[in-house]
Amino acid sequence: MIKISNLTKSYGETTVFSNLNLTLPDTGLVYIVGKSGAGKSTLLNLLGCMDTSYSGSIFIDGQELKQLDENELADMRLKKISFVFQTYKAEEKETVKMNLLKALAITNLKSIEKENRIHNRLNQVKLIDKEYEIFKNLSGGEKKRISLARSLIKDSDIILADEPLSSLNPDMRKHITEVLKKESKSKLVIIITHEKEEIPEDATVYEITNGQITLQQQGFSNIKKVSTTYKRKKFSGRAFLKQLLSTFKAKKEFLFITLFSLMVGLFSISFSFQLSGSVSSALSSSLTSYMDENCMVVSLSDAGYSNKGFQTADYKTIEYLKNTYKEDIIDSSTFYTTSLDSIFTTNQKISLFYNNKSLSLDKLSLDSFLEYRMTKELVDLNIYASEDINLDEVILALDLDRLSGLHLLLFNQKLKDTSEETLKYIQNYLENHNVALRIKSNYNEWHYEQEHSFKLKGIVFDETCYVIHSSPIFNNNFVSEVMHFKEVLDEESLEDKEPWSIKKSEGFRLYPNKCGSFLKKFLHDATLNDCSLRLIKNKTYYKENDLKSHNHLALLKDYRGKIHLNEIEEFIYSEPSLISSCNYSTPVYTYTASGYISGFTKPFFFSKYKDKLNQIEDNSYYTSEDLGQFQGSLIETVPGVIKADLISSMDNKNNLSFISVNNSSIKPFYGKPPKEMNEIGISKKMAETLFNSATQALNKTLYTLNLKDTKKENDKFINHFISGSVKITGIYESDKLTLYQDSLFPLCYSFENGGLESDELRVQQAIIKVDLNKRSIDYYLNKIKNYGDYNASFPMHIMIQEIQKTLNLLSKLFLSFSFLALFSASCLLILALYLIIVKDKKEIGILLSLGYTKKDISNFYLWFCVIIGLLGFILSFITSIITEVFMSKTLNSMLNSYTFSPTPFIVSFLLSLLLSTSIGLGLSFKIKKLSPIDAFENLHR
Repeated sequence: MIKISNLTKSYGETTVFSNLNLTLPDTGLVYIVGKSGAGKSTLLNLLGCMDTSYSGSIFIDGQELKQLDENELADMRLKKISFVFQTYKAEEKETVKMNLLKALAITNLKSIEKENRIHNRLNQVKLIDKEYEIFKNLSGGEKKRISLARSLIKDSDIILADEPLSSLNPDMRKHITEVLKKESKSKLVIIITHEKEEIPEDATVYEITNGQITLQQQGFSNIKKVSTTYKRKKFSGRAFLKQLLSTFKAKKEFLFITLFSLMVGLFSISFSFQLSGSVSSALSSSLTSYMDENCMVVSLSDAGYSNKGFQTADYKTIEYLKNTYKEDIIDSSTFYTTSLDSIFTTNQKISLFYNNKSLSLDKLSLDSFLEYRMTKELVDLNIYASEDINLDEVILALDLDRLSGLHLLLFNQKLKDTSEETLKYIQNYLENHNVALRIKSNYNEWHYEQEHSFKLKGIVFDETCYVIHSSPIFNNNFVSEVMHFKEVLDEESLEDKEPWSIKKSEGFRLYPNKCGSFLKKFLHDATLNDCSLRLIKNKTYYKENDLKSHNHLALLKDYRGKIHLNEIEEFIYSEPSLISSCNYSTPVYTYTASGYISGFTKPFFFSKYKDKLNQIEDNSYYTSEDLGQFQGSLIETVPGVIKADLISSMDNKNNLSFISVNNSSIKPFYGKPPKEMNEIGISKKMAETLFNSATQALNKTLYTLNLKDTKKENDKFINHFISGSVKITGIYESDKLTLYQDSLFPLCYSFENGGLESDELRVQQAIIKVDLNKRSIDYYLNKIKNYGDYNASFPMHIMIQEIQKTLNLLSKLFLSFSFLALFSASCLLILALYLIIVKDKKEIGILLSLGYTKKDISNFYLWFCVIIGLLGFILSFITSIITEVFMSKTLNSMLNSYTFSPTPFIVSFLLSLLLSTSIGLGLSFKIKKLSPIDAFENLHR
């Protein structure tokens, strides 16, 4: 089968073989031994048709290899030769089966035959259970056996194996040797090895020394070979697609960067055409007729303000609040942010004791004493106890089970009812008997043990259990005198403190349902300009949907700048004849473009049906992404619900607008203006939309649903909603969907419902409408500076003057940028694909060894490049379509003038196709010039 005549092979000045002669039979087991560098691997390259740079002759089945062209050599490798490499190369993320299928992808074998061959050969090397295993999970020995299975799977006439037993354990080495011996009965198996002691006695052995090969042992060859029956098939179809998918998966990091670059470049091209065409035309023809030039936007100057956030406020400020707002504030209070329950966990016990009997109160914990409620907070409950009690006395709120247990403890009888008469009877009994509430806690690591008893002074019947006291310092006393813990401020670190330290914030308790109205007063108070609030949400006394529990506020020192309402209103009142209105932009409801565009930054939903809002909340609990201020666009409404967010506010026909009625001459034609935070006025159209008529809507409840935030939890985004309700007190004459309330209503209402954090309790801008006919722009700009550190501008006045000039310049700049981005993306794609080919030389070498032609491989990389270009176009197309839809919807709503043009997308597609095809052809040419031995080097070293 193989005949070598006068073979001479050199690398530069180094001669590997000199006039080498060798004849090998059709079948048999042939071992080639020799020292490292003797030329064993070089001989395998020559016999495997990978290297044709030699002098002399090599014949296989009578064909001289040097006389064969590139395609004929590929056919020889496909049908007659298989390699077993010393170092096995494969894509780490592909499966064993996918890798083995590469050997058969260009054959005309049927799918069932391919499956059978894979199954049989894996079984032969004892890896049948690894068929669907990922390559990176295989051991070195398993990879070596997969290499052998792949060489056997084609049933080639010749097997060239480089150290096939390395990385294998002794038992497996014996098994693989037997497999090769069996194969040698119908094939010629040529093995390179350094392990002479493992060569079978009936094998032929040659040794390479000094460029010559000598026979050391003669083996047997007496069984006729069986030739292959399959034919070459073009590398295409399913096999081609599978290989593409495998390559895309393996190169996903590269793809992400390249596709992103292409998308940016192509999108920039599309958008520049959109900007210079449709958008420019629509804006230039319509925008100037809508914008109000008379609005002055006032915002805070950045100078002189710190960004370090919040600290606990000083006691002097808290005392000022308590004395100034007595109708709102019950008393000052301390709130603890460290949980005692998290420290003591199960090492605590709370029980009632009476007459040597006890009742365990498992619904109470140490945190219950930190989060106690004051008697003045519980306006809706009957407290059966005296109003003032000592610090060693407590009142308990008990649920039915605990109340029944107390009754049994005191009277040795079951509780029959919870009537007022029964509860008063229990209270009178407690007044005249000593019932103790005993707490125990310990912490062995600190050698800490504590036991204390309170006298049970009274009871409250409620759905949950909690501690009640009349003193504002009850929890302070509990921390310092009972638990003997030290207090530190919330912003301080506990690392350098004693372990029994606890963090606190100072604040106050409001009377129930005062939270929103108090915030409005708070924001107008000049003394509190450098302060903010935080709603305390400790688990014992805070319930999200119970506004009565939203009355515990921490007072914070706010070091970040904000607009002070007292200064803005002082400016407004100084020039009442020149100023017609003022609105405030907040994190909840914002005004942009001088008040022309306004809407709820945190989306709101309104309906007379609470269950419909519950349906929206359920349907929108999970979301695909977080769009920030535009999150409302992802939330679908249902009939009977009105949505209000930034996107919908741009629809002039169906948007829900908000009008401030404070200091306004606007009056309702039914009912009265809203005064409290739980009241609202609506337009006649809104009343008819939700309640069929204006008269039916008056004094009815309007339910609300507000998107608090969107946070990523695990791999999903979760929308967190806050529900509430308001009473409709007035109906206003308007043919638009409109809400009427104080300008600070959205902010105060959201805070009262628990939907805002401390850094959101600020006015971001003031939108003040002035009379430019009476005074110049400079007059107003200079005057506002006398009232605070503010920046002011008339953005629409400037915009109207500069709009056409800006659009033209922007279009040119964006077009220049887009070509630069596309050029950068092209360079990145060329470099990345070139590096892939350099990195994939071994993979290319393997494909060549399996019989693939360079044309097959270059076509593959050409299509790989073209598909990248098409994917880049698709991503840019999707981005452009989203932009197009958004712009068309917005501009049609605002300007009633927008025309779609397919030109940007056609240009983008042609550019992506031209770019990717050009690069692919260049790289294909590079592959075609690649020498097989260049790609094949180091595969068996």
